[in-house]
Amino acid sequence: MARVDLYVQNTMWTVGEDWFLHSFFSTVAYRLEPDGWGSRFPALMKELYNGRLPLDRVADAQRELETMRAELAQRPPEERIFAYEDPERATPWPVPPGADSLADCFLTAHGDNLLEVIAETLEDALEAEADVEIRPFAKEGTYTYFVSGKE
Repeated sequence: MARVDLYVQNTMWTVGEDWFLHSFFSTVAYRLEPDGWGSRFPALMKELYNGRLPLDRVADAQRELETMRAELAQRPPEERIFAYEDPERATPWPVPPGADSLADCFLTAHGDNLLEVIAETLEDALEAEADVEIRPFAKEGTYTYFVSGKE
């Protein structure tokens, strides 16, 4: 397990453990993409998930995120899954107090709503005219992109 964060250039937004982020993307794919992972939200589910969302795809990702957020808000928090590959496996954390929907139940290591953190990251990417990256936290300063293994 490794901690992962979102980056726009040298600005970091804390996410949490890699399995937590995978659980979020797995829940979206399993619950909102009946035709398979990335079929409805390719900028977020394929490009960002694989480690890098290019600047020219950020506006698309923002539109996808708004649709995703609206649809997750219509589903109960009990519908979250741990892994797309094993949808029956329960998540190892309880539903957060006050969570009324799937849109409310993915909180970062700092307790922030993950959807809001992603939205802020995308907005910052447009302002900075830069890509968004998912990077593991590494004290040595070397990063391997989440999932893809590219450096």
